Amino acid sequence: MVVSFSNKDAYTSKFGTAQTKMWTDFNDDQHMWVCGSFFQFSAGEGWTNLRGFDISPEGAKKNDDDGPLSFLQNQGENTNLYVVQADKSVQEDGIDPADPEKSFKSKMWMLPTMEDRDKILVAPRLRRAFELTPNADFLSKQVDYLPAIYESLIKMDQFAFTFNMQASLAVDLAADPEFCANEEQLGALKQGKQESHLKPLLYSH
Repeated sequence: MVVSFSNKDAYTSKFGTAQTKMWTDFNDDQHMWVCGSFFQFSAGEGWTNLRGFDISPEGAKKNDDDGPLSFLQNQGENTNLYVVQADKSVQEDGIDPADPEKSFKSKMWMLPTMEDRDKILVAPRLRRAFELTPNADFLSKQVDYLPAIYESLIKMDQFAFTFNMQASLAVDLAADPEFCANEEQLGALKQGKQESHLKPLLYSH
């Protein structure tokens, strides 16, 4: 995806009123940072190779020559042009045995409910579960249940039940082929009981 924009002083007679105050207050370098931030923060690991370029035409550069023909040289001034671009990440379908953690990160990057912090904590635990569980390919599908699990976990007391503990429980549930995030299982989870008391209820069906 390529996003291009010009200097804030270009075409102000036509588009000046469309600019936000932040845009008019920032300089061109900051504009590139703002544009890049949309890629960086809007979709987690959904974008790679984020980069920016100044592709301003030669006539956009300021000219200090005050000679009689300076008006011709300065006609293009304030037409600086910039580009910010990034490549869309491909979401993996299965789990690569050579790098399962990368595969799990790829499958989680667009999951709702989960914070980036949680994904960082969950990915290596899923890798470990994959390495320890025979025929662990089913974990690829179980990742889809993580948002429902975290929808319940985020309501728990984070001081008594830390983010690390939440990640461990989430992976324990996802790594069990009997867990299918049905109403009874999620209802038991929402009660906020300790994991040892959860399992009889979670796996009753």
